[in-house]
Amino acid sequence: MARTTGRDAGATRELVLRAAAAEVGDHGLGASMDAIAQRAGVSKGGLLYHFPSKDALIVALADDVLGRYRASIESHLDPRAGAGRLTRAVVLASLDAADDESERDRTLLLGRLLTIPGVRDRVIEDNARWREELAADGLEPAAQAVVLAAADGVSTAALWAATPSRAERDMLRERLLAMVDAAAIVGA
Repeated sequence: MARTTGRDAGATRELVLRAAAAEVGDHGLGASMDAIAQRAGVSKGGLLYHFPSKDALIVALADDVLGRYRASIESHLDPRAGAGRLTRAVVLASLDAADDESERDRTLLLGRLLTIPGVRDRVIEDNARWREELAADGLEPAAQAVVLAAADGVSTAALWAATPSRAERDMLRERLLAMVDAAAIVGA
């Protein structure tokens, strides 16, 4: 078991979330709290201090995945861009996710977690926030919908082991960003 002395509560919580992600990735939703605690190097009591139930841990894990996705998109926001700024960031983050094994693992993890009602509710809420923010992005709605559907398709292709090649992703990135530019509503 890993040494836990000197680690603050935030670091321990992060360690438990990483261990839970790995256990659920390896063993599905049947992963036990004992196995997660052992993988994290904490006592079961320590795990329960941060997450009083497996459901609470699973929902927190989903929140973590959604938060990392949002942070990825925010890291791609160009402060100088006008209309389509958020849509461009979604395209870039989605296509970058297809290149990153840890991002693909998070997509697969969220797919597994969606069978839990509390997680499904969180994802629906998160999706509603994204829709609201994207609606204010200054793009013609039909073109934006096509661009986002394509970006989502690429980023979730790992769910069915169909990740496009690097050349295909590069071509898609170029075409989708050109579509975003062409869809900008004048005066938006």
